[in-house]
Amino acid sequence: MNTIGTCIFYDNNKKKISPVFTNVNRFYKAEVPKNAVFFKLCLRFRGSGELNLSDIVIGASKNPNEKACFISRSNVLILSNHYPSSEELYRNMFVHKRMTAYKEDGYIFDVMRMNVYAKNEYREFEGINVVEGQANDLANILETGIIDTVCVHFLDKQMWEVLKGFKDKIRIIVWLHGAEIQPWWRRKFNYKTEDELKRAKKDSNLRMEFWNEVFSKCREMNIHFVFVSRYFYEMIAKDYNISIDDEKYSIIHNCIDTNLFKYYEKEEEARKNIISIRPYSSNIYANDISVKTVLELSKRDFFEKINFTFIGDGDLFDQTLKPLKKFSNVNVRKEFLRQDEISEVYRNNGIVLIPTRGDTQGVSRDEAMSCGLVPVTNAVAAIPEFVDDKCGILTDNEDYFAMADGIERLYRKPEYFLKLSKNAAKRVRNQTSKEFTIDKEIELINKL
Repeated sequence: MNTIGTCIFYDNNKKKISPVFTNVNRFYKAEVPKNAVFFKLCLRFRGSGELNLSDIVIGASKNPNEKACFISRSNVLILSNHYPSSEELYRNMFVHKRMTAYKEDGYIFDVMRMNVYAKNEYREFEGINVVEGQANDLANILETGIIDTVCVHFLDKQMWEVLKGFKDKIRIIVWLHGAEIQPWWRRKFNYKTEDELKRAKKDSNLRMEFWNEVFSKCREMNIHFVFVSRYFYEMIAKDYNISIDDEKYSIIHNCIDTNLFKYYEKEEEARKNIISIRPYSSNIYANDISVKTVLELSKRDFFEKINFTFIGDGDLFDQTLKPLKKFSNVNVRKEFLRQDEISEVYRNNGIVLIPTRGDTQGVSRDEAMSCGLVPVTNAVAAIPEFVDDKCGILTDNEDYFAMADGIERLYRKPEYFLKLSKNAAKRVRNQTSKEFTIDKEIELINKL
């Protein structure tokens, strides 16, 4: 069970001002609003279990259990809001893949996971050591260690408040991915009611206020931004009405591990096996479009000659895939897979059905393409930067009918499928493989 401590501030009229959050078993320093007169302490629970609360300490200036120093293995710290574990395999897996790639090249960097749920502990995941902690732990690491470069994935206000206090000591490289910076209108499809939209706009205003502050410090701080696609950079520049100096940002795509996601030349029969491996936590993954595509294909005379496999999990899983349960040629598996398991599944399939509503790159699509699967997707957001009609099926926005047409074309023209399959694998190796991504990141990190 996860438990978050909450302190809610109120003004003189007992009107709510703002809350601050921290996990239990933490010493947390919060900034008190100037007009705060009252406060209320609360607990927020997630999951099931048992909690024994012995005491609540207010006013202490130091955690008696705070680490005296942090023994770092290099001058570089990788700071992320999440990092994978055996219980949460998909949490920022692309950050972990970077770490293993850095390690293979001889660069062993320290990793810190920091968010309100982070535990005060050290752990390991697939050979990478991870320290978990809060703002005071990060400050302690920067104060007592030899860290002079911090690489941040999913920068947030808590991280920023610590980092800017060390602006004369450290260089900051911020990787931007999507949800952590995008304004509400970029994910409008996620909000089903007026209340949801109202809350999203409020959160968006706070998020944009935060990032406007970060961008305003661009020239006075030693900070560099990394965008995972050209489209994403141009979108952020437009949404925030900013112009970043050329030396202050880079376009470096997320790396695709072509050694893990190997290419095996496909046989014609592979085009009859269609796979979808997706999270079901948000409408951005457009799994409902995949379902509509299958329903449209079910009306066509060759439908029973092809097979579909849907793998994933999330709050939307059962509801989204319910219409497909009636088909004998549709296999639904509610589970998360490890990277090596995904690679093995791709060996037995020829087409990946993977529409989207807003990918800033699309790592899972590129991994499938690396294995020679032909992507069936839509030309929205950053997708045309990574897929064209020479290596995949591209349709307009939410056009599931065109996706069904594309799959039918691949089925009826085996030679066309084989051509696109080879081109898909080649496209990844010429754009998002290690030499075009990790090597550039290491060069940037090591740059003085």
